[in-house]
Amino acid sequence: MIRLIALHGFLGRGSDFHFLKGKLPPSLDLAAPSFFSPGECAKWQHPLDSMGEVLNNYIGELWPGEKPVLLGYSMGGRLGLQALKRKESSFRAAIFVSTHFGLTDREQRLARIEEDSKLSARMEIESFSKFCDEWDRRPLFEGAPKVLRRESQFDKSALSFALNEWSLGKQEYFKAMVEKLDIPILVISGENDLTFRDMALSLKLKNPHSLTFIAKETNHRVPWQSKELFISAVNHFINKL
Repeated sequence: MIRLIALHGFLGRGSDFHFLKGKLPPSLDLAAPSFFSPGECAKWQHPLDSMGEVLNNYIGELWPGEKPVLLGYSMGGRLGLQALKRKESSFRAAIFVSTHFGLTDREQRLARIEEDSKLSARMEIESFSKFCDEWDRRPLFEGAPKVLRRESQFDKSALSFALNEWSLGKQEYFKAMVEKLDIPILVISGENDLTFRDMALSLKLKNPHSLTFIAKETNHRVPWQSKELFISAVNHFINKL
């Protein structure tokens, strides 16, 4: 049996991946934690460089002795990078969807930390619906289906924490690490998500079974904007493992 651990993006939930049930091989076991759920968020509130160990411990308790496939979307992909950095040998393969592998320029990193700090402060004081509406109007989500969220499903302090502590500006540059990974890697990006598309296409992956897939006429939310293409790409990859 293949185990799949799916990590959601910012303002996401584990249930974002429920559409995969019944669409992947029947022998596949899917687990998808929710980092911002009021009943679950406390155990995930650790600094970015500690999240690899936290995730690996969680997966080890979930599936003792197993090597799952890691699937990470956007922020979830960045958290997954931390897990792979800690212990690549714990995973059978990895799928990165719309994932940023890190900033190289110090000024860009500092600017991103400042930007995320301001967003964190806004999350604490603004209404949840206003924050989400403005977030969804970002150009990289253009054309994607509207995301329906209920404030009761989220802990705002956990979201604020993530903006500060898991900021892209605090992430190391992981491109070289990803290119050296021995396990099969699938990198998925939207054709219209230019920064992420170019980053995906620039990768020179080591494992001969690794693949890069660019979803046509799609932006950042590939799994939900182009569901059938996404499911097909993931199935093609997993069936070859």
